[in-house]
Parts: sequence; C-alpha cells; structure tokens
Amino acid sequence: MKTLIRQYPTGKSYIALFPASDWHSFPDFAHKLLGEINATDVVDISGPDVIDAHWYEFFWEKKQYRLIYEDWPHEISIESENSATDLVGLCAAINILFGQIQ
Repeated sequence: MKTLIRQYPTGKSYIALFPASDWHSFPDFAHKLLGEINATDVVDISGPDVIDAHWYEFFWEKKQYRLIYEDWPHEISIESENSATDLVGLCAAINILFGQIQ
C-alpha cells in the first residue's frame, strides 16, 4: 500500500491511500486499518442513501477524521476535521503499519 498527502482543488489536504481494495472488500480493509491504528469512536456513515461511497468517521489521538472509499474515481482517502498538519502524523503511523495490514 502507498500513501500520499494531496490537496483537493479547494485547497483542503487529505491522505490518498492506494491499497488493493475494491467496493466489496473495502469494509473489511477499513475495519482492519482502523483497528491497527487504534481508531476510536468509529461510526459507519454508509447506508442505503449512500450508493457510491463507504464512509467511516473516527478519532485518532483525540482528533476526528473520515475514511472514505469512493467508487468513482475508485479512490480511498482520509480527511481531517482539524488541520492539515494532523494528517502528517496519521500518514506516518499508517506507513509504519503497512507490512501488518496487507
């Protein structure tokens, strides 16, 4: 798996994740990833009204994030509810765990 910190056209930063995952396998991947990073207060926002994305809100080190899988353009991202600098620490923690979560 590969991670990059990118920016949306709006200027907001996010972590782009590039694992081998698809629509059907993403929920298992998400639960494993969130467990490995010791995420807390995980809430699955996906439901019958969300037909093109899986969405999980969670806390990591007392800061709120969103893990999102979008079927189009087949992208997995983590967004911060706080500042872009929060993404750097989380991205580093995910990189350390790569060998354990594949």
